[in-house]
Amino acid sequence: MRTGSLLEWLNFIVLFLTLVCVAWYLRETHKMRKAAEHQVKAAHDQLTASHAQVKASQGQVTAAFDQLAAMRQQTAVALDQLEGQIRPALVARVTNHGVELINIGSGPALHVQLSPADRSRGAYLAVHPFPERHDPIPFLEAGQTRQTIVQCVASPHFPGAPVLNDRSLQCTYKSLSGRVHYTVVDFTGANVDDTRFYEHEPGE
Repeated sequence: MRTGSLLEWLNFIVLFLTLVCVAWYLRETHKMRKAAEHQVKAAHDQLTASHAQVKASQGQVTAAFDQLAAMRQQTAVALDQLEGQIRPALVARVTNHGVELINIGSGPALHVQLSPADRSRGAYLAVHPFPERHDPIPFLEAGQTRQTIVQCVASPHFPGAPVLNDRSLQCTYKSLSGRVHYTVVDFTGANVDDTRFYEHEPGE
């Protein structure tokens, strides 16, 4: 065989082997690309499933919060209904002996405190009692009256008694539920001009 022919055969064999290697490389690269695409798709599916689970969990949390809010609202309504059955309400009138209190509410008024207040204003949450001594009032049952020595104007018949002197009278008291109630009464002479009721829940 001639040398030229041998070289041609060797070149052909080398080219053929090179072609086989390139084909094998391309095939393996294609397989790797397919595997990578499969992994990416699997990861995307897993991420989508996780996102769906997160949305479902968020929905459950939202439903739980809504249910809790509904329960709180129902509890508040029940407490208001209960308070309506046991709510005290003190009013006042003037007698020859001073200011008399009457509980016209449906429940007892506990720990009644009397204090002066600026005329025609709301209730003071912090009680500022009269400096003069007067009998404490531990409670007033529903329908019960209680005579006090508080005077609208100074009277020689009750020296040393608390005097309003054109101020309003604030009554601070509690119901059986622990809610704090206030009655503010305005007077002109021996007449009651206005009576206002306020309420304060513990923790507000």
